[in-house]
Amino acid sequence: MNIKLILFSAFLAVVGFGAVFYWEIKKQASNPPPSVDSSPLSGSITPFEHQMLAKGYVRNHDDNRWYPLWESIDDNGCTTYGGALDVTFKCRTPLTGGIPDEK
Repeated sequence: MNIKLILFSAFLAVVGFGAVFYWEIKKQASNPPPSVDSSPLSGSITPFEHQMLAKGYVRNHDDNRWYPLWESIDDNGCTTYGGALDVTFKCRTPLTGGIPDEK
């Protein structure tokens, strides 16, 4: 092949990648991420919720108490539905104990 054609193609590829990289950086700078809100609907969690999740607890949707996930499944025969902060338990035996939610 012609060496000039190969060099020209390589030059176009480098310029194209540089243009795309510049475009992405410029787009991120013009669209800052949304601010973090502390409301419950914003998706941020409190330090207490973070601590409970780190210990393997989930919050029951019905009574707003925290239960250990694996113990609930193993001991009570529970099936869980939903996310860790809003779990709905369907259990063979009733859940007992639990840690009250900090509000």
